[in-house]
Amino acid sequence: MAASSYIPESVIQLVATVDSDSRRILQGIQCDPHHPLNADFLKALAVLPDEVVEEVLTDPELRDGVEFYVSGNDPSLLRFEVALRIIDDEIYRRRREALFQKGPETPPYQHPALSGIEPDHHMLVPLSGFNTRLGFMVRNGYVFSPTPPTRSVNSQFWSSRVLFRIQAVESVHIRLDPLLVARREDYRASVYKVDVFGRDLDWERIRNLKGEETARWMPDEMTSEIHFTDLVWQCRDDGVHFECEEIPKRADKRPSRYFHSILDPGTLTFIHTDAAVRFYTQEELEVRKQTHLNHLSKVGIRVKLFRVDCPLNLQTWTTLIAGSFFWNNDIQRYFRAERLFDVEYAPLMKKRA
Repeated sequence: MAASSYIPESVIQLVATVDSDSRRILQGIQCDPHHPLNADFLKALAVLPDEVVEEVLTDPELRDGVEFYVSGNDPSLLRFEVALRIIDDEIYRRRREALFQKGPETPPYQHPALSGIEPDHHMLVPLSGFNTRLGFMVRNGYVFSPTPPTRSVNSQFWSSRVLFRIQAVESVHIRLDPLLVARREDYRASVYKVDVFGRDLDWERIRNLKGEETARWMPDEMTSEIHFTDLVWQCRDDGVHFECEEIPKRADKRPSRYFHSILDPGTLTFIHTDAAVRFYTQEELEVRKQTHLNHLSKVGIRVKLFRVDCPLNLQTWTTLIAGSFFWNNDIQRYFRAERLFDVEYAPLMKKRA
């Protein structure tokens, strides 16, 4: 369904361009009679067709989410939840389509504030072209944002904190979010407080690896969007390569998160790191579910999110990957040495001589 058929474009634009939770934004519009979009949003809720509400509720996952927030049979609460999900779907569609584009006119690279910055063939730009002193990216009076790997705009927050602190900032390149652009004077930064870090694994085992070591974990959270997480360490001529991919349950809801690095076993530093998202069709996703990461050929559409070409020590690297896979409890446990050979989840672990 086209969200613009039921929701004013001004409301969609506001939610898409503000670095905050969409529920909080819409509740602010709904509850503030002085908000310039209040009347338009309330009218949209009032005239939202019953058949649209029913169509949204045909999705079991969406219905469960709506019922979590709606107590009883309050029609106003129900319509708000349906509108929220219509808007979220529309923003996801727009971001996804923009990320597939290439060239200088791809949003937001055509923005006047980005004059002088040229994206590379992966549409990444150097972090050194932005002022990140305050914890967000500013250039020529405008705030830009790294692309979030999931629907939640704050899903890039923790990895970005690590990237912004890397001293060799000229070695960091980032994919800018096509939607999240704001004037500096209008921008209000969101701040999240949580411990995100990784601890030492058995790095001696990894640095002396011969062949490869793989794992697959099935999530233990019943409401998780994740079907499983794949991981592989592989010894190659240029170092020990690490790859990790988080596979979603549904292709239409979100992409997979992907991470790749190269460990120099001599210095125990990661000499290259990059992260991406991979967009699958449902058919491709079903095939992917039957294949482990170490046997994966090119499939889906991969969009690179960032690249780091300077050496990273173990603490910085493990903190970066923990932040890149925030909300994935299996990754957090693995980098706290709590999930290695976990028999309960039957991981596919193997070593080759």
